[in-house]
Amino acid sequence: MLKNSSSEINKTINIKNDNSIADISNSLNNLNLNKTTNRCTFCKKKVGYLGFSCKCGGNYCSAHRFYEDHACEKLDEVKQEGKDLILKLNPKVIGSKLTPI
Repeated sequence: MLKNSSSEINKTINIKNDNSIADISNSLNNLNLNKTTNRCTFCKKKVGYLGFSCKCGGNYCSAHRFYEDHACEKLDEVKQEGKDLILKLNPKVIGSKLTPI
């Protein structure tokens, strides 16, 4: 009876070790998946903490931070938004006509 109980204990220990190894490997995989790299999407240069994010979803260095520099797919949308904003903030001013004397 002691031999059976010791073999059962060994089996449960092996099962617990297998589960803990699986848990550790799963947690390591999750850490690798959540890791973000701070590189320019255009030239792959390391940007560190200074990366500029764009509306297209990319992260860019100081050389490629403007829409024209990294061939942004949302360039036309951004230009249109800028034009609309200028029209909204600067209404056309029309003066009253002068009456002739």
